[in-house]
Amino acid sequence: MEKILTAVELRSGIPRGSVGGFATHQPNPRLVALLAKQCGVSPDTFPPVAQFYGNLGSSLAAQP
Repeated sequence: MEKILTAVELRSGIPRGSVGGFATHQPNPRLVALLAKQCGVSPDTFPPVAQFYGNLGSSLAAQP
């Protein structure tokens, strides 16, 4: 995932540190925290959608 974020960062010209948030599949909060650490961004950049609403797909589909 870090490699993908690097590629997107390079192609878009938008530094990952300036991104407000990333929407990712969140199978395990510890893995999300590890990804944030590997990417050098705050864990807050990955909102804990799955922790409160189940998986990301269900969460987005349920939004009004």
